[in-house]
Amino acid sequence: ETALSTAWPAMVAAAVLLAAVIGGRDLFRLPRGWMMIASAALFVRLVLIPALTMHTYDGHEADYFDIFRGVLEPTRGGTVKVPAMQWFWWAVGQPVSGAPPDHALLRTIPVMLTSVLSVVGIGALAGAVGLLVSRRAGWMAAAFLVVHPIHAVWSSSAYNVMLPHVLGCVAVFAAARLAVRSAPHPAAGWIVASAGAL
Repeated sequence: ETALSTAWPAMVAAAVLLAAVIGGRDLFRLPRGWMMIASAALFVRLVLIPALTMHTYDGHEADYFDIFRGVLEPTRGGTVKVPAMQWFWWAVGQPVSGAPPDHALLRTIPVMLTSVLSVVGIGALAGAVGLLVSRRAGWMAAAFLVVHPIHAVWSSSAYNVMLPHVLGCVAVFAAARLAVRSAPHPAAGWIVASAGAL
């Protein structure tokens, strides 16, 4: 058995999610003012924390970072170092795999990527709340997550916390779209299923 054998179901779900998001891209519309929320979230995560200048990779996050840099190969993993997350960091690291492992830019890429993913999660959850409750409640949810200390800290690390959170928020958003539309978009169900499975 190879390391890939433990992660192939996640890869199938990821391919379905990618196809569904591309096919249903009109489901995701940014409201006016969204760039202000996104900028505030990135400022909190990358500057206020300060993740870009002082982040230290530790624990199994250091293993993910080594896989990203090409220093380690993905393994069969376990309950801490999740196989699908190893392959995620391996795939993200492929475009920069030729860079020296101690290159300064490599230290910032995983933190920046996780921070950007957290902004996607904030938007998806705010959109779901906006659809199910009210636009004002959606904006309040977004503002709360921007400054929530635990969310901000996990958003500025490479641990296997933020990606599942984002996928859950995307699944909830797509489910909310299905719940409030009389003629649901066919991609929404695939997004719920694949993001929820991931």
